[in-house]
Amino acid sequence: MKQKELILILLTVVLTLSSCAKSPYDAKDDKGYKDTDVLLTVASQKVEVAGLSQYGTFLAVKSSADEDDWLPFYNVINGFDYESGYEYIITVYMRTYDVDENRTETEPEYFLKNVISKVEKQSDGLPRVLD
Repeated sequence: MKQKELILILLTVVLTLSSCAKSPYDAKDDKGYKDTDVLLTVASQKVEVAGLSQYGTFLAVKSSADEDDWLPFYNVINGFDYESGYEYIITVYMRTYDVDENRTETEPEYFLKNVISKVEKQSDGLPRVLD
């Protein structure tokens, strides 16, 4: 497994298990899921991912301002209307589901909560192809 894929998996696990702030979404309800707030920086251009070019391009994200590397974001952010040429800082809520005998889905779903900023610029350090 490549290092960046491992980092992405670890990032997803950490974000699933922890939350920086309480919100109305930070509660497990009787529907069997939990919503957690996540802050993301979204790059101004979509990128190809090595070995996945047949699937098109993906958003590139950073989970914190001090993170150096852009990571591919493989999921859809429901309600997010991405426009190329703009770098975004957004909050999303990540919905994770309880796994039981009736539900095998373990991938989280993402929903736009707020667009904090949308700046027309070229994102710094963004490669055309991510590993």
